[in-house]
Amino acid sequence: MCDVLISNTGPLIALGLVEQLNLLPKFFDEVWISETVQREITANANKPLADLIERCPWIHVHPDVDMPDCWLHNLLDPGEASTIALALHHQATQVMIDEKKGRNIAARIYQLNVIGSIGILAKAKDKGFIGSVAPFLQEMKSKNYRLSDKLIEMVLKDMGEA
Repeated sequence: MCDVLISNTGPLIALGLVEQLNLLPKFFDEVWISETVQREITANANKPLADLIERCPWIHVHPDVDMPDCWLHNLLDPGEASTIALALHHQATQVMIDEKKGRNIAARIYQLNVIGSIGILAKAKDKGFIGSVAPFLQEMKSKNYRLSDKLIEMVLKDMGEA
């Protein structure tokens, strides 16, 4: 299998808000989303980024698959659950999830490698694609993407931008 990233809705929205979706093909051969994630993104045509999938032809939509166990669907929102299920079904190891609970379950219960929108920005900085993560984090926050001040402070410290 090539280097596939299976993404939940949130990180795609976050990267789209700061116009950095183009980073994903620099790090992954393919980006997959479930039909559930597609519906979450396109649910309201008036939402910013509702056309995200059309603008990113390298995002591939895959049919939803059965949940590996009944409690996964009960513990997580539908997008996160379908992202993890799709990864397990196709034996992919890399998922992109921003929400803490979903990240923990993906990593600890299912042993998936988890990255989030901030991790993509950090990787982009390390590779020289962007100069700093700070402006992107501030822009995400200003556009109402949920990032705590504590998280931003920690990331900036880790990235040498504090």
